[in-house]
Amino acid sequence: MNDNSDHITNKELRTPRAAAIAGIVFAVLFSTSYFLILQHAPGSSASIKTWLAADSKKISIGISLLPFAGIAFLWFMGVVRDAIGHLEDQFFSTLLFGSGLLYLSMTLMSAALASGALNVYIQHPDLATQSGLLDIVRAISNESMTIYAVRMAGMFMFVLA
Repeated sequence: MNDNSDHITNKELRTPRAAAIAGIVFAVLFSTSYFLILQHAPGSSASIKTWLAADSKKISIGISLLPFAGIAFLWFMGVVRDAIGHLEDQFFSTLLFGSGLLYLSMTLMSAALASGALNVYIQHPDLATQSGLLDIVRAISNESMTIYAVRMAGMFMFVLA
């Protein structure tokens, strides 16, 4: 009795639709998060205190959405690898998996740093601004996201294509 037609993990039913849904969920959550965080972001460190005072709730919500976007991205990576199946090349598989995980880890690390700095600012605004904490965290998060995470995202897209 080897009839697998009723098996719950039938490849025809799960792979293409699940990949599309996971990719769309990731894109929507990630875009919404970035919009909430960077909507009125100041260009200089001098006005960061005003920005945080006015938009700390939006920033907090945006940061809170990133882990859910990360889960959708992991789901997307898993479904894409499953769709390729036994045809998957080990070299490209390693590059895809590695660059995707590095991208995600750098993004979440930047969000965790920003969240910690935001919490310090909410509890002790003067300490956060006078100590230079906000400037340091902003520099680290900015470098991590705009240079390193973007390069890993580019590698992920290159390998996926």
